[in-house]
Amino acid sequence: LINLFEELKAGLKEGYAEARLVNKFGKQVWYKASMSTIFDESGKPVKVVGILTDIDEQKCKLNSAEESAKRDPLTQLFNKKYTKDLIEMQIECTCVYGTFLMIDIDNFKGVNDSLGHLYGDAVLSELARSLKSLFRDSDIVGRIGGDEFAVFMGGVRDLKVIQNKADMILKV
Repeated sequence: LINLFEELKAGLKEGYAEARLVNKFGKQVWYKASMSTIFDESGKPVKVVGILTDIDEQKCKLNSAEESAKRDPLTQLFNKKYTKDLIEMQIECTCVYGTFLMIDIDNFKGVNDSLGHLYGDAVLSELARSLKSLFRDSDIVGRIGGDEFAVFMGGVRDLKVIQNKADMILKV
């Protein structure tokens, strides 16, 4: 908002900014400030007028849609594309070393064929929840295929820690 005011003061005719502000009830709410500059006869800015619009509901829906696009609908883990993007970003931007684990459930097709896809989905969901609980919040855990999962543990290269995590995964 301050930057927008400065630009309007410098001669910008109109503009808008979005900001999360605290309303009179103490709740954080997204607003859109649309503003226009009024100039005098010589072209000098003399005042700014505007309107403040509550866009909190729209922002929440947009944020929810964006978050849904990053998640696997069944397990709520990160999906294949977002998992890949997060891992690449962590490696490239932070130059962090780490450990990458791929987890593939052997003979999972047999679970779906013998017990049904609803049961198979329940197994995958429970497995995802269990996997997520084994790792730190900073670790990247994603579902990258039907019965395939990937984990990236940034900053981890101690073989004992890695072996311990692998053993815990096998127990799950």
